[in-house]
Order: sequence, then C-alpha cells, then structure tokens
Amino acid sequence: MERMKLFNNCVVIAQARPIKGKKVDSHICSILWDRISEQFIRITCPFSLERKAMKRWDIITFLGDKDNVLNNDTRKETWGIYGNEYKIHKDKLTNKDKNQIHKDILKNYAKYDCENKLNKERKSIGILIPNRSTIKIYTNNTHTEKEIETIKRMKEEGIYYSDYNYKIAGKKYENKYIKSEEKYFDKTLVARDIIEAERQNRHKNINQIINNYKNPYIVIGNTPFKRNTFVAIGILSAPEKYIEDYALETDYQAKLQIKLW
Repeated sequence: MERMKLFNNCVVIAQARPIKGKKVDSHICSILWDRISEQFIRITCPFSLERKAMKRWDIITFLGDKDNVLNNDTRKETWGIYGNEYKIHKDKLTNKDKNQIHKDILKNYAKYDCENKLNKERKSIGILIPNRSTIKIYTNNTHTEKEIETIKRMKEEGIYYSDYNYKIAGKKYENKYIKSEEKYFDKTLVARDIIEAERQNRHKNINQIINNYKNPYIVIGNTPFKRNTFVAIGILSAPEKYIEDYALETDYQAKLQIKLW
C-alpha cells in the first residue's frame, strides 16, 4: 500500500464531534468523498478554537500521509495529513455539484449497505438508508468512567462536549425487491452538526431533528479499537427520488445479477 498520496478536490460530507484522548490532542474526524476514485476516505485533523475548521461541503486538497495517522490507525480508508496542512478551496459547490455527489455516493450503495459485508471486506465506512417514518433520535446521560474522563478533558480545553449521549434508531428501508440482512439499527450518533446545534440551543425538540432531513441517509463508520462497532457520523438528505433511483435500484440490480449468475 502506498504511504503518501495527493488527494485533490475531495468533499467533506460528514464529521464527528471534536474529541481529546488521554494521549492524543484534540482532533476531529472527517469523512470525505474522493470524487476521482468515488470512494470514502477518512482524515483526522488537529482541532482548536483558534483554527478555522473544515465543514460539510468544503472542497479540500491535501497530501495524505499514512505515517501521520492518530493512534496508529491501520484502517485502509484512514489517512493522516502531511504536515497537518490542507487547502480549503474558495470555490463553493453549487446545488448541481451537491446533487452529483449524492448520486455518486448512492449509486455505490450496494458496496456499503451491510455491516456484515463491511466487516468481511474490512471496510470501515458505509451507508445506512433508514425508513424515515421509523427514525427516533434520543439521548441518555449515563456515562462510563472513560466518557466522564473525556468530558472533563474537553471542558478543560474549553471545547464544547455534550453531557448527553445521542442515539439514532429505527428500521432500515425495505421494499418488495430490497430486503436487508439487518432490519433494525440503534447507533451512537456523533455527528458534529447535531452537537453544535445543541451548543447553540437550537434543539427545541430532539425528536424534530430528523425533520431537517427530507430524504435521509446515514454515513456510518467503525472505530479504530472496535472494528465491528459502527457509529453514525453524519446524516445527509438526498434530493427527491435519488435514494430510489440510484441506491435501491443499483442494489436491486446487483443482487439480481448475483441470482442470475
């Protein structure tokens, strides 16, 4: 595997909340879509209140460095950033650009739709398409000793960290053609934008959060130390009919080809 690689014009599509480890400085994990290879990649960047952080739909270019990853992360999608320097492009994506990215991600759904498949193929980033009417977002404030230590470290850094654990649960999308191996999901939700909305006191009713996403799909990823445990990193909203026309149709055709073969 190559140890360094130039990534041009990648797009940020999901981000986890900032976090500080016992031996690792404050950082933020971002999931990018590489428009050239049509694949997900993951980067972890140092995070501080003084430095402008990348955000969803930013276009970035960086030199990927496998020798500069945190915690000796060996997941194949994970890249460090050489010199911790990256360029955020001034150009902004148009709605047409964003729609194309949704299309490119969703048409690859068959590669990323099942955690058993992801684990078998040692992939660490995937897509979950929920039945929207079944989605529930909820919180609890029961913390492990490790989580309590994390909250304390974050407050010492002056970086907001929720006192609550967010969860997202529901039933996966199915129809008469598409049947999921894993019918239900209940995942920890670490999406940065959800936590940031809490910080800004924009959560009037937590159950109304999903109303911001008309046609939701969820970007999931595992953790470096629990490879079989996937968390929800971000929620995206696809244009009308994109999920049916690209993700589910592609998945159906892929499964049909397997049966015919």
